Amino acid sequence: MSPPQEENVALIARDLPALRASPDAWVADFERFDDILNKTPSATADLVKPAVADTIMANLDWLRGRDWRIWAACVMPSHIHLVLGNTAGQNMNLNQDLGQFKNFTARAANELLGLTGTFWQREVFDHWCRNSEQWLRFVHYTAMNPVRAGLATTWRSWRWTRIDPETEKALNEISTQ
Repeated sequence: MSPPQEENVALIARDLPALRASPDAWVADFERFDDILNKTPSATADLVKPAVADTIMANLDWLRGRDWRIWAACVMPSHIHLVLGNTAGQNMNLNQDLGQFKNFTARAANELLGLTGTFWQREVFDHWCRNSEQWLRFVHYTAMNPVRAGLATTWRSWRWTRIDPETEKALNEISTQ
């Protein structure tokens, strides 16, 4: 598998402030914030109600149809992770496409839950991976998130984790090291 081009990779996480620092400092801050999200009980955990999480995962196909390759995705009780890149070089469409994805999935989730109003927070936290090592680190991080949070014993056993088949080969290589 050839690593993705630096300009075509993004990591998206919900509910985090936009930090701008050195790559190592950024990763450390990201991991601290994500750990807080994972340890904080969600009032409703709406994202992992099966019908809602299944709807979110199913609608990743819409992003794929907009030329986004999704290397890793994981729905957690209070946030989601996506590692993705635009195969047509249209990375400037990230905010627009994620906005449409969030609007559609918010309406669907609210309908499933019998709710109205805001479902997702407004901000999207994104980080552009600078090299293939950083990309693989975020893929691994995304896959292992439910394990670190105590929700699953392996990433494969968490119902709402998806890893691109080619990417899974690279993930398996680092898991056996």
